[in-house]
Amino acid sequence: MPDVWLQYGPEEVMVDIRAENLGQKIDASAETMTEQDITSALNNIQWDADLMLVLLQDTEVIRQIVSVVYTICETKTLQFPRILATPTVHSTIKTGLPEGSVVENFNLGDGGPDENMVFIYEGGSDGLFGYDTTCTRLLRTFGGSQMLTAYKNREGDAPLPFRTTKPYRMAQQFTEQFDVSSIDVVSGQSGILNIHVGHPSLYTPEHITNKAEKSHVAQAVVGSTGYMYGDNDLATALQSLWVLRERVRTGGQVVLVAECAKGLGSEALTQYVEERIGMQDIRHPTDYVSGMESLLFLDTISGDAEFVLVSTLPDRYMQSIGLQVRRSAQKAVDDIIARHPRRKIDIMPHVARTSSWENANWNGSA
Repeated sequence: MPDVWLQYGPEEVMVDIRAENLGQKIDASAETMTEQDITSALNNIQWDADLMLVLLQDTEVIRQIVSVVYTICETKTLQFPRILATPTVHSTIKTGLPEGSVVENFNLGDGGPDENMVFIYEGGSDGLFGYDTTCTRLLRTFGGSQMLTAYKNREGDAPLPFRTTKPYRMAQQFTEQFDVSSIDVVSGQSGILNIHVGHPSLYTPEHITNKAEKSHVAQAVVGSTGYMYGDNDLATALQSLWVLRERVRTGGQVVLVAECAKGLGSEALTQYVEERIGMQDIRHPTDYVSGMESLLFLDTISGDAEFVLVSTLPDRYMQSIGLQVRRSAQKAVDDIIARHPRRKIDIMPHVARTSSWENANWNGSA
């Protein structure tokens, strides 16, 4: 049987699943863009010295986009734009950029976006907005009280990954006020699938996502985000948990492998485990606290399935928010098989880059 490898922070771990218990290995299969295609898309921006690239993430794809921009500027003998990165990104991104790159700190609290800013963002799912893109990130960062409005206009109390929701349309409307550009990237495990270049409010992810009804629902599913940024912290990793939840039957088991080396990742999660806010505050807030939707979603779906997190996070944190913790993916799989010896387990090694609603060709079926 094939080896099953799952991302765990910067490393990968192998999970041994007997052939009789292995269901499907679910990866999105799609044609990736060539270097020429990527360059052609990025040439839609008039690169000049006044522009500033703003990096909100550190992923292989973000680094690839910056490198292509470098090549474009070198070919046209143009001065390369300034690079701004948030503090967490700034500490790691510099080593992965072309030689001579200068990265400056970008403080998200210093007013709104400048008209010369070009945001580079690798999108994915978001339980509240449906999609995580530049426009949702701008609303979360600069929206203030409008984030509370978006939260109150959610479509139910369960997560809706990879859907176009009312909060997402509100994010588009909010972003219209900024004279900025974005490079929104959709990627798979094999490379870049599509790029939007232009104003972030014009980006409609559903136009490039080939959606179909879910063709398969598992008894148990084990997955990892599939790239290091996706499991930096719990708040980010939970976006993959919402996708896994849609792949399992009611009463089944969901295991998410996510190191979460940087902790909880949101103010709401921190306040909740410290007992400074409760579910009443989450369901009927007077102010929006970053990440509060995660607590609402976890409370709502708690009876749908058994949710297990393979992580280094303390048990007491996870127990308070309704997640079980295991210290290894193998232990989590062994627990499932011990209680349900005939249960089939599906594997999703790249959850953050595999839409549950994508018309994908499933690879590696056993």
